[in-house]
Amino acid sequence: MAALDADPQAAAAVPAFRSPAGETLPCGRAFPSASTLKRASLDGAPLPESPSLEAIADWAFLIRRPVLKGMNGFDDKRFSEHWAELEMCWQIRNAGKRIVAAPGAAAILHPAPPVRDQTLLAADRVSGAASYLAKRNGLLAGLLFRLSCAFTALSSGRLSLFTAILSASRVDPT
Repeated sequence: MAALDADPQAAAAVPAFRSPAGETLPCGRAFPSASTLKRASLDGAPLPESPSLEAIADWAFLIRRPVLKGMNGFDDKRFSEHWAELEMCWQIRNAGKRIVAAPGAAAILHPAPPVRDQTLLAADRVSGAASYLAKRNGLLAGLLFRLSCAFTALSSGRLSLFTAILSASRVDPT
């Protein structure tokens, strides 16, 4: 809260993340291009790190309630498990606000539980990225992204992923 109180233009704050061993984990990202999102969606790689807090990892952050209420167009259901934080960060920036670091707040990020079905997760990442791109660049951009990912999966012999992307398979958020 202190980081938000210190900066009236701050809409959200992120803690200092550390691994269980105490290593600093950067959470800042730049807004990704469609090609970066494609690689991250199909392969499960994290988005490239950036010293800027233009966009942030979805690990944890604090957002002002009025800012969240002001996001009339934010619908986290359209993203399922992946990339909703990009939309939220975009809306924060679009409102002329910023995300600030809260170095006095620390959080330990523990390893994720064992990975579920990789094909379903990849299809879900593609679906979330397509939703983000469609909202930012229009419905056609989202559709072309989805088709590009599907045909990349097909050309690399990942038939089950090709099918999952075209059928818009997603992780059940409940």
